[in-house]
Amino acid sequence: MEFTINTTKLIKTLNTLQNIIQKKSILNILSNVLIQTNKNNKEIILFTTTNLDIEINIYNLCSIIKPGVITIPIKALTNIAKLLPGPNTHFICDPIHNDIKIHNGRTIATLKTTSAIEYPKSTIISNIIFNKVNINLFAKTIQKTLHAVSKNKNRHNLTGVLIKQSSKNKNIIDFVATDSHRLCKIQEYFTNFSFNNIKHVIIPKKGIIEVLRVLEYGKTLNNEFFKLGFINNFVIIKINNATLIIKLINEKFPKYEQVIPKLADKNFKISKFQFLISLKRVSAWIDNQNQNLKIFLQRKKLLLSCYHTEVGEICDNISILYNGPNINIKLSPIYLIEALLSFSDHNVEVNIIDSFSPILIKGIDNQNHQCIIMPMRI
Repeated sequence: MEFTINTTKLIKTLNTLQNIIQKKSILNILSNVLIQTNKNNKEIILFTTTNLDIEINIYNLCSIIKPGVITIPIKALTNIAKLLPGPNTHFICDPIHNDIKIHNGRTIATLKTTSAIEYPKSTIISNIIFNKVNINLFAKTIQKTLHAVSKNKNRHNLTGVLIKQSSKNKNIIDFVATDSHRLCKIQEYFTNFSFNNIKHVIIPKKGIIEVLRVLEYGKTLNNEFFKLGFINNFVIIKINNATLIIKLINEKFPKYEQVIPKLADKNFKISKFQFLISLKRVSAWIDNQNQNLKIFLQRKKLLLSCYHTEVGEICDNISILYNGPNINIKLSPIYLIEALLSFSDHNVEVNIIDSFSPILIKGIDNQNHQCIIMPMRI
């Protein structure tokens, strides 16, 4: 195997591919990048990494002198590539000594290789109907839900984001995440979107993070749209010369609709930034999500306070338009801050039933962005 590739393209490709490599893996070869030439095109080379749940394939144009396939430790290759001086890098594989020589200007590096026979077979994708999706809209929407994804591995069905067609309109997509203590739901309209008869899918959080990275990679190549498709138990993202394949969470998502308050008759509107500043001020001593924030809602005023047994107490208040009854609520300040940070709106509406029921936060301009937080017991 022998080829020459543009160094800048090589570095950009390796940076994108190495993100899914796990520090600890059952198979040592999963720390390698699979490099193979295209049988039908002598100017295309394919780079692949996988952790068995996520796979990334990136094609690049290059000058292929001798076709072949090999795997190389990606961390070592990336570290070398970043320091290479010249515009092009030349690779020559030596199958006898199981190594590959990397030439760039006066620099020559030699890396050990492993036969591609040991590398996991790529997921076969064919006959997929892809949706053309706006990168910015999809990325911003799904990113806003990540704060509510569960970190509890025992609740595997909650460790991802649910994506489903709305019952209202096939082009309206629901994005939902919950850890059973809080929930985030966002509805967004996508033109010409089709789920191909798939009712819903759950994309794992690790997969979503890679989706966001690949979409960012696509934006650097001046892409406005990407292709999104589903087949069997996989979601496929295609953008420019990159393909991302993610294994979905094959479990049932909880019936979340019943958690969203329908009759929250007490509400007030507030500046998101003012609320955040006050929350961060009173929760300065909070060091974990189990410590609580006291919210006392009274006429024209919102009182916030946090108490720490070893430090003391801090209080703050915000003037609001509220004329309802007094209500005491205990919440996780971390959950509340993360929920507020997910909103693009400058102002939010907070809906409350009583001290023991979930509170509902909605955007003033975007009512389809909703966050629900369960109160702590007083």
